[in-house]
Amino acid sequence: MTLNSLNRHLIIPLLVMLGLAAQSVSASSIKVTIQAPMQETCYKGGVDDVVSLVNKTVTLMKEQGASEAFRQIMDPAGGFIKGELYVFVLNLNGTIVANGDGPESVGSSAFMARDQNGIYFIQKMLKQAFANGRGWVKYHWYSPCTGEMASKQVFFKRIGGFVVGAGFYNFPGI
Repeated sequence: MTLNSLNRHLIIPLLVMLGLAAQSVSASSIKVTIQAPMQETCYKGGVDDVVSLVNKTVTLMKEQGASEAFRQIMDPAGGFIKGELYVFVLNLNGTIVANGDGPESVGSSAFMARDQNGIYFIQKMLKQAFANGRGWVKYHWYSPCTGEMASKQVFFKRIGGFVVGAGFYNFPGI
C-alpha cells in the first residue's frame, strides 16, 4: 500500500472521524494531494447506479449469505466497485464490516464519522435505517477517483443486522 493510498483510506478518514481537524481551519483551506487511480476516466454514477448496487448486494446477502457478499464487495473483480462507485456495509453499531473502497477499514467503528460540515452521517444513516429500513444521506467525503473532498449522496438499506450503502459524488444541489 502506498503512502497516498494510506492517506486516502486510513489517515484522512480517521482524522475526519475523530474530529481532529483544527476548528479554526476551514476544509477549503486544507490541501490534500492524493494520487488518482491510473485510468483515463473514472466512472461517475448516479441515483440508478447506487440503488442498483445496494439492491444487488441485498439480494446476494439473502441468497448466498453475508460472508460471501462481503468477500465479493471487497474483490475488485466482484462487480461491486466501478469507478467512484463502491458498496460498504455497516453493522447496527456503525462498525464497518465490508468496504469496497477500503477493505483495511473493516472492523473499525465509523459511528462518530463526520464530514467537513460536522454532519455525523453514519449516525444519520443508522437512525433512518432503524426508522424506515432505507434512506438517503448527503455529506462530503473523499472521491476515490480524484482523492479530493466532494459532495456525496448515499442510498442505503437495512438487511437484518446490517446497513448496506453506496453513493455517488458531485451531484447538483448539495
